[in-house]
Amino acid sequence: MRIIAILIFCFTNFTIANAQLNNSKKAKNSYAESEKYITFNPLALAEPHMAIGAGFGNRFTERSEYFAEFSYVMKPIFYDMNITSLNGYRLLTQYRYHFLQRWRPLINLGKKRRDRTARLNPFVGVECRIKRFSFSDNISPALFLQNSTTGDIIKDFSYKAKALVLSTAIVFGGSYNINDKWKLEIAGGIGGRNRRVSFKNLPNGYEVFNTPRLSGFRIPAIYENSEGGTLVYAIRVKYFFERK
Repeated sequence: MRIIAILIFCFTNFTIANAQLNNSKKAKNSYAESEKYITFNPLALAEPHMAIGAGFGNRFTERSEYFAEFSYVMKPIFYDMNITSLNGYRLLTQYRYHFLQRWRPLINLGKKRRDRTARLNPFVGVECRIKRFSFSDNISPALFLQNSTTGDIIKDFSYKAKALVLSTAIVFGGSYNINDKWKLEIAGGIGGRNRRVSFKNLPNGYEVFNTPRLSGFRIPAIYENSEGGTLVYAIRVKYFFERK
């Protein structure tokens, strides 16, 4: 009975000591933080549909983080889109999973190299976007209105339209330290999108038709329905206002 009691005592102490050691190693090797931040994406100012807005991120565990960005969309000022007006909004949401937080390569590259890689906070994420905007212009040479009953064609008309764009993508990224409060995030990925356009002020009985254009790779006109692959990219400036 005494031997059993001694064995139980030794096993209990060994278990406690091992747990403390594991917790100590985890604390030492964990580079992630619980943090909240706001962002600004300067590249969005140069997009075909110029976007001005801000984002918010919350990393609530060592691995998991959610991010959202809301922007006002308008006609670009850096180049001519050949449209009269454009305005709307874009909402972007992401779930991010951070990996390589306790990275151990097959080849020993040194602790400093491992620490530096982990501090980049590399992540893979799933992104969903919704963009809704209104635009107006005059009928272009490739666009015309036709009456489905009489066959009459109108080639001189100012139209108003709305577009809804839905897209999803897989995104990879990481952050580079500027100082204790600021970081620079670079992210990019690939996905698919779908755009549907509806015209609002057409004369009764008329429908919109496009003049057939050459086949092959081309960027769809703003008034065309389209679907296909898309590339996403961003360089965001991040300001951290809370860290634990």
